[in-house]
Amino acid sequence: MHIWLSFWLSLRDPVWLDSEASGFSLLLGCMTNESSWKGLAKEIVAGGVGGGLGQVVGHPADLVKARLQTSSSMYKGTIDCFLKTAKNEGAHGLFRGLGTPLCGSVLINALLFFSFEGSLRAFRDLRESKKQKPNYLEVALSGCIAGMAQTFIITPIDFIKCNLQVAGIRSNTNVGPVELAKTTLRESGIKGLYRGTLITTIREAPSYGLYFGCYNIVKDYMSPGDSPVSGYVNFISGGIAGVIAWGASYPFDTVKTVIQTLPSDAPRKHFEIMFQMKRIYKEGNLFRGLTTTLIRAWYVNAFIFWGYEQCLLRMNGI
Repeated sequence: MHIWLSFWLSLRDPVWLDSEASGFSLLLGCMTNESSWKGLAKEIVAGGVGGGLGQVVGHPADLVKARLQTSSSMYKGTIDCFLKTAKNEGAHGLFRGLGTPLCGSVLINALLFFSFEGSLRAFRDLRESKKQKPNYLEVALSGCIAGMAQTFIITPIDFIKCNLQVAGIRSNTNVGPVELAKTTLRESGIKGLYRGTLITTIREAPSYGLYFGCYNIVKDYMSPGDSPVSGYVNFISGGIAGVIAWGASYPFDTVKTVIQTLPSDAPRKHFEIMFQMKRIYKEGNLFRGLTTTLIRAWYVNAFIFWGYEQCLLRMNGI
């Protein structure tokens, strides 16, 4: 992301070609700067560890959220959905569809933190003072870029995950992720797996701007100046950031889930974002499952940032 953002700027503005900070100079610098690549490699590993940890602890709540969003009439609320799922499908039913998002979460969060850090470095290289700490606007914009970067990976993963999560209440068949992917490709082609790409992008880009921005604001507030940041500060800051980001983007997530779990032969207009937004709003279900999501967002993102920061801390000597 660092390389391509800088390169794009150089093409957009010829003035950059004559400066020491030109896109081509930055590109060459990145290719020859071993410490830069090593730092970004650490971001990939740490992001993957944090993402995997968050996915495991948060999957049962995510399954409940998906079922409340798509089959709200079957449940009285969050606790009722949780208990009925555990009773009818067993404890393993709460982890239905975990395999795909777990593998995907490792990849997604690795890409997310890599893109975020790469974007921050690009902004840093465009400043006169390289040592100056990134401001919150740069952090938020880097978060938006990172959110957009992961859209093309998270869309098919979310499609498979959401359909597996609601499969238990739509039929008695136990379809696996590979079989579901094959069936979708056979019936709808690659565009079937990428159903909901636009609404996913609308959800991801601004929410990750909020996500990283809030995390850094809270972290700086709790650990002002150059004081060392403890694990509990990372944990609390991550939790708060997750709650704010998910609270702001939740209506778009509801629409995304509904669109992605529609039957492939549903009327064409049912796949339109505004049609579903209006329909779900009129039914009063736009924020259905929000309580579950915010509770999940707190501890999942607390674990993600804690795992990420702790992993980076332990790789410092490498």
